[in-house]
Amino acid sequence: MENEAGKAYDEAWKAYDEAWDAYDEAGKAYDEAWKAYDKAGKAYDEVTKAYVEVWKAYVEAWKAYFEARKAYVEVGKACDEAGRAYIEAEKAYIEVGKACDEAG
Repeated sequence: MENEAGKAYDEAWKAYDEAWDAYDEAGKAYDEAWKAYDKAGKAYDEVTKAYVEVWKAYVEAWKAYFEARKAYVEVGKACDEAGRAYIEAEKAYIEVGKACDEAG
C-alpha cells in the first residue's frame, strides 16, 4: 500500500510539475502576445497621427487651390470687362472715323 501511495504521490507531483510548466509557458506566450498587441497599438497610433497630418495638409492645399481658383475667376472677369471695354472703344473709334470721313 505504501508503495502505491508513493507512486500516486510521485505521479501527482509529476502532474503538478507539468501543469506548472504549462502555466509558465502560457504566461510567456501571453507576455509575447501582449508585446505584439502593444506594438500594433503604437503602430496604429502612429498611422492615425500620420493620416491626420496628411488630411490637414490636404485641407490646406484645397484651401490654397480654392483661393487660387477664385483669383483665376477674378482675372477672367477682369479680362472679360477689358475685352468689353475694348469693343466699346473700337465702336467709338469707328464712329469717330465715320464722323471724320463725313466731315472731310
